[in-house]
Amino acid sequence: MQTKIISFDTANWAPSPLEFSKLMSLIPEADQTRIKRFHFINDQKRALATCLLIRILIKTLLPETELATVFIDRTEHGRPYLVCEGSHSL
Repeated sequence: MQTKIISFDTANWAPSPLEFSKLMSLIPEADQTRIKRFHFINDQKRALATCLLIRILIKTLLPETELATVFIDRTEHGRPYLVCEGSHSL
């Protein structure tokens, strides 16, 4: 089994408002709402990067999967997990 580490330095990432908006449009409304609740832009950037990196990982591991059909839920502690058809999760 291979281990793959993906990282993104949000501290030096300065997207324009248009870029940020376009990237936000790539994630579900529930995630957008959650991200918009953060008061500080750095927290919003980290949350957005996390959502996008999760989707990149899913597409890498499951290339045949359409991201529009992917549903990521969160535990009571806010940890994300992939919800599969038939209520099974990974």
